[in-house]
Amino acid sequence: MKIIEVVNLTKRISNKMVLNHFEMSLNAGETVVLLGPSGSGKTTLLECILENEKYDRGEIKLFNKKISQEKSLKNKIGLIPQESAFFYEFSVAENLAFFCRLYIHDKNKCKENVDDVLQLTSLESIKDRQAAKLDKNQQKLLNIACGIVHKPEVILFDEPFLGLDMENKKQVIQLIKQFKQRKQAVLYTSSIADNIEQICDRIIIINQGNLIAEGTQKQLRGMVTEKEKIFFEVSLLTEEDLKNLSALPGVLDSHYEAEKITFTVNSKNKSLFQIMDYFEQAEIYYSNLEIQESSLSEILFELTGISIKEG
Repeated sequence: MKIIEVVNLTKRISNKMVLNHFEMSLNAGETVVLLGPSGSGKTTLLECILENEKYDRGEIKLFNKKISQEKSLKNKIGLIPQESAFFYEFSVAENLAFFCRLYIHDKNKCKENVDDVLQLTSLESIKDRQAAKLDKNQQKLLNIACGIVHKPEVILFDEPFLGLDMENKKQVIQLIKQFKQRKQAVLYTSSIADNIEQICDRIIIINQGNLIAEGTQKQLRGMVTEKEKIFFEVSLLTEEDLKNLSALPGVLDSHYEAEKITFTVNSKNKSLFQIMDYFEQAEIYYSNLEIQESSLSEILFELTGISIKEG
């Protein structure tokens, strides 16, 4: 079932095309990343989905209906913005109660939701602390909690990993995994290519408001020449050896430095065995063989020409 469907969406701001006939969908229980560099139209798309931003043409449906036709659809969506949206003078629990009551008027149900999200986000022990006195990570978790306290069916999450260190990224990854376990659909934006493999069902690539490519990571890999990097530690190679190795079928590039040689190869060829055969015939001793698939950022660069950093 399609929870979100965006068809032929076009939006201009001051004669600049921000979204150019953009199309995408999000299915029930699915986790999808909208991946693109800063300024590519990601946040604008989220605002259009919520009808917080007007668009020039196209159609957006939520649960097969337009928000303008049924305002209650907004209650099924949780928005976690990039910037903090809570009240700094309120305590953690007061913030959550406030945001919950925007959607749920039953006090008992609201208290139940607040208790649940406090446990989910590990904020239970500091629920009475003023938001202004929380550290950066705790404020990030509170911002997430405020967006999901009403238990929405779909979560729109803007740049969840931006500015976080590795430990805090792991915590957010675990939260997104728990959203999936709870059958909540997640559409999140990112300008960073890491963490995607762990949590995403599909990747949608956007640049300058255009849909560049979409699919699973496996599908995106299938759209480009499959490459691998092969590393060997080798004590001594001559110029002639390097020339011969670089000429082997499937070897796209090689680099030798500090007794370590790196080959970029077409993974569909049997380059590894040919390299090892050459070493054996030339009586070249090697050690510490390592094989590495192309990273997602490398695949995206080959596919789109867009440089998207990792980490």
